[in-house]
Amino acid sequence: MAVVIFEIFRYDPEKDQDPYYKKYAVEVDEKTTVIQVLRKIKDKADGSLTFRKGCGCSICGICAMRVDGKARLACKTRIADMVDIKAAGEHPEVRIDPISTAHAIKDLVIDESIFWEQLKRAMPWLNSGREDSVEPNQMSQEEVDSIDGAQDCIHCHACTSSCDTAQADPDFLGPEALTKLYRYAKDPRDKSTYERLSAATEGNLWNCVRAFTCIDECPKGISPADKIAELHEMAVDKGVDPGRAARHAQHFIHSLRKTGKLDEKMMPIKTLRAGVVGFVPDTIKMVSKGKMPPLFIRKIDDHKEVWHLVELAKDVKEAEQEKEND
Repeated sequence: MAVVIFEIFRYDPEKDQDPYYKKYAVEVDEKTTVIQVLRKIKDKADGSLTFRKGCGCSICGICAMRVDGKARLACKTRIADMVDIKAAGEHPEVRIDPISTAHAIKDLVIDESIFWEQLKRAMPWLNSGREDSVEPNQMSQEEVDSIDGAQDCIHCHACTSSCDTAQADPDFLGPEALTKLYRYAKDPRDKSTYERLSAATEGNLWNCVRAFTCIDECPKGISPADKIAELHEMAVDKGVDPGRAARHAQHFIHSLRKTGKLDEKMMPIKTLRAGVVGFVPDTIKMVSKGKMPPLFIRKIDDHKEVWHLVELAKDVKEAEQEKEND
């Protein structure tokens, strides 16, 4: 047994004006988990400590917290995996916060309503168009594999609470809801794919900046950022009005395929459409300074080879995804 100091986020809106941290010394061994530590504190040291505990099997996601700054499931996280509990004469410290301090309502418990509202906007249900049918509506194993991972989400809120875009943009659906949306948008039985992708676009799908914190923070090993990238491709393929970011990407791809390089003069027109009028003064300045891109773009030699490299990159990505599924 060893003694570890736990610095725990405390906040009771009925008594505290601001949150604070309180330290507790707890004996642990090599198998002691975070949730067991919290139970010990509540049972023996401070009965007012408030937290959520669910299945204890890493399935429900309700015990997600930030332990030393990283999102973890308290029921499966062992203290010995984070600090050296055998260090002689030392009392290592571990800090425990709610999964989102911005939504804390009491100690380690958060208000989940914003996350559930985002999920509702993602339409997390199957619309098979077969309400009156009693016949099986089965999927092939290959089709099941295509959504494998997305359906493993346990809604612990680790990804969305870590997402900078979600914190800055209240209209952004967030990686958790978009992962669930992806699960049904990819389901071949679903009849509402276009509506889902429209909901994703209205939820600022294209505002994802690919910081990959959602991947780093997910305790189940899901890759929400990759699912969001696939939703981008699906939205373009389905003709969903994608907004500026997607139009920018579409023109880039079109120009690359056609000439082997970027047609810079058309980029603002294709991206901004009517909004390009606001850049007329800047355009005049560029022309006067000789900075205007050429009016006519000449194809580079063997420009099809450039596009061939793009196709090869896609093949490599698909092969990597198939390997992960296997």
